[in-house]
Amino acid sequence: MNILENSMEIEREGKEYYLSLAARTPLPEIAGIFNFLAGEEQKHFDQFSALSKKVRPDPLPDSSALEVAQEVFSKMTASFSVKEPLEDYVSAYQKAKGFEQKSIEYYQQALAQKLESDQQAVFTFILKQEQVHLQLMTNMIEFVRRPKEWLENAEWNHLDEY
Repeated sequence: MNILENSMEIEREGKEYYLSLAARTPLPEIAGIFNFLAGEEQKHFDQFSALSKKVRPDPLPDSSALEVAQEVFSKMTASFSVKEPLEDYVSAYQKAKGFEQKSIEYYQQALAQKLESDQQAVFTFILKQEQVHLQLMTNMIEFVRRPKEWLENAEWNHLDEY
């Protein structure tokens, strides 16, 4: 497999896993975040697919994953209750975090190679988005470990971009 095929496979796996998380979570709000992330992974796949066909991909907007998550968690603070322990989901979310880390490492390695300018731009952009996804998954793990305390943090600093 070449670099673009590997990248498409990474994005396909991430999308499928996020869809599986969306189907399993007991909270519809969290399912919405995972469905959103699956959509972002599909957009990344489409970017790499276009490059593999020697087509210049349409530019993607910056990721709004953190804004979407902030909106979801803001709404959840008003009437939060969970019927089952969320701690059971930590390992599943850690696996998603692992997918994000894997993609970041792979894209960093790809950028260290000599790429065509279109490829360089796409890999740089998607790397930045994957870093945002990693930050979000790190915070999702924190949330499932301590949901009440996490939501009660009025600062919302754990979702700020760095």
